[in-house]
Parts: sequence; C-alpha cells; structure tokens
Amino acid sequence: MTDLATSELPSAISMQRLAMDLEDWKYPSPLPATVTLPALESRLTQAQSRLTAATSQEVAKALSMLRKLFSPPKDFDATTVEIYQTMLDLPADLLVEATRRACQSNKFFPKPAELRELVSTELSRRKRDVQHTETALMVARRL
Repeated sequence: MTDLATSELPSAISMQRLAMDLEDWKYPSPLPATVTLPALESRLTQAQSRLTAATSQEVAKALSMLRKLFSPPKDFDATTVEIYQTMLDLPADLLVEATRRACQSNKFFPKPAELRELVSTELSRRKRDVQHTETALMVARRL
C-alpha cells in the first residue's frame, strides 16, 4: 500500500481508479498496491454521504407532490405520520427518484413499499459500497 500525506485529497480521477481497483477486491486478499489510506478515507466519507437520509422537509415535499398528482388513499390523513416515517431513511436523491418514477408509472397513490422498491437496487448498492470500503479501510489500517 502506498503512503501519502493524509492532507492530500484524492482527485476525481484517482477516486474512479480506486473504485475500479476495489471492485474485484475481496477480503481477506491483500489490497491492491494502488489503494491508499487517504483515498479510502475519502471514499468512505463520500459513500456515507450518499446514504445521508432525507430531511423531514424533503420527505414532506415528496409526499406533497404525490398528493397533488394522485388521489391519496382515504386513510391518508390518518396514516401520514406512518408513511412519512417509512421514508425518512431514504437519501434525498433516491426519494426524488422514487417519486419521479412513481409519477411516471403508477396509476394510483404509491404505497411506501412501492416507492422503496423503485430505488431498492441503488440503495442496496450504496450500502454495499460503504461496507466494502469500511472493510478495505480496516485492512489498510492494519498494514
């Protein structure tokens, strides 16, 4: 593993290279020689930021948009809090994407599970990326 000063910030190109280098890496194999501790730390920060949950205002905005475009279920007012709470863990961009896709494909007001399903592949990919990077970082810190 190459040592760089921790103050060096990896460029976008080096982050892409890191992603490619880590793509085929599996624990407990040694990390590729091109993988650096600062680059892994930066990648983990970026990966975690892509999982930052939407704010309550962002969830409310998405629900408001859905309510304008679809006839909400009869019990919508009574279940708004529950619907709202099921969406709070989604990152804002995935919430927007789920809302957009639902507007394009649904005929009726989507259930929270339907919205989540629309972005489940990307959400799972992001979670795996964080776990994979955490594992690589743990290995790198042991060297």
